[in-house]
Amino acid sequence: MPLTSNSTGHCIVIASIGRSGSTVLYKSILGPRQGFLSRKLRKRDSFQQDLAKATMRPGAIIKTHDFPEPLLRRSEKIKVVFCFGSALEAALSVYGKSIRNDQGWIRNHLEHLHATGGIEDLLSVDILRMGEQILSWATFQAVPVLCVKYDALWSNQEEIGEFCGRTLELPVRKGRTPKDYPEEIVNTAIQTYGPIDAIADQLPDIFLGSKHFDPLLSPLAKDFQR
Repeated sequence: MPLTSNSTGHCIVIASIGRSGSTVLYKSILGPRQGFLSRKLRKRDSFQQDLAKATMRPGAIIKTHDFPEPLLRRSEKIKVVFCFGSALEAALSVYGKSIRNDQGWIRNHLEHLHATGGIEDLLSVDILRMGEQILSWATFQAVPVLCVKYDALWSNQEEIGEFCGRTLELPVRKGRTPKDYPEEIVNTAIQTYGPIDAIADQLPDIFLGSKHFDPLLSPLAKDFQR
């Protein structure tokens, strides 16, 4: 399936493991509509925690951290862009939020990602199910899923825009601010998320979801039941 297949009448879903560029991509695709649409009309372009309950009108842009399985039961024309990056960096970013005591954000983030544990388990267990998300979206074929690594978003704007049927112009990329965490914190996180990154790093920078990636990604299923 070509990346540039016709997107007319599709609902565009921006999915991600979190902390991996989905917000900047969502806002860029939404574009100027953010500024002039009424609150009522903007409801069709919004964050949706549960894709099974989301309203997916043609032309809508939806952001989510949900898994793809609900799309098996949807009859609408849907396309997905799935953003992912380093699970280790994403986990440490969430950890940074927790030590700054941003409790409201943490509570929402765990809920949005359908977490399987509390923030106290973040470094030792993939409670945010990032490995599961990468496996699920990268091998999903019921609807077209364009998977893009965070570091490849800016160099593939044209391809992403063509896939979505929109002109895309991302803002100038800002470098991630290095964080100085205690060595034991980083080492614990590396033990948990390093193996996920080692597998995900073998994926192409941009690709369409396919069962072709099952053999590579199947080790990510060891901690959950598919």
